[in-house]
Amino acid sequence: MRKKMQKRNFTEELIVENAFKEALNIEKEQVQNICKDVKETEEHDARQHRKYIDAMENVYETQFSLLAESLAIEKKDAEERLKAQKKVMRMMQQEFRENLKKEIREMQKNTVEIMKDTHFRELDAEQYKAKMRQKFR
Repeated sequence: MRKKMQKRNFTEELIVENAFKEALNIEKEQVQNICKDVKETEEHDARQHRKYIDAMENVYETQFSLLAESLAIEKKDAEERLKAQKKVMRMMQQEFRENLKKEIREMQKNTVEIMKDTHFRELDAEQYKAKMRQKFR
């Protein structure tokens, strides 16, 4: 009877041991599945994060390109305005010089005419004085 009890105990122990091993294997598989799911989720999140970062980089690169293009256009426009302003200033200076020269010439001409008129008036005055002296002498 002892042998039967030992055999039965041994068999029960084997059954319990097998059940324990099977439960342990099931738990091990569940842990592995959970680890696999966590890893897949982390990889998915990392991919999503990378996509988001790439999209943001693309947005900022596009904005930077647009800004650079806008600045280049603005710089070109400013240079063209400055060039046009300088041209207008040169033209105005040239026109001013020409007008000034013209006015100076006219003033010189008028001065010469006035001097001629004055000279002839002085001559006329002297002739008149001479006539008057002769008349009253």
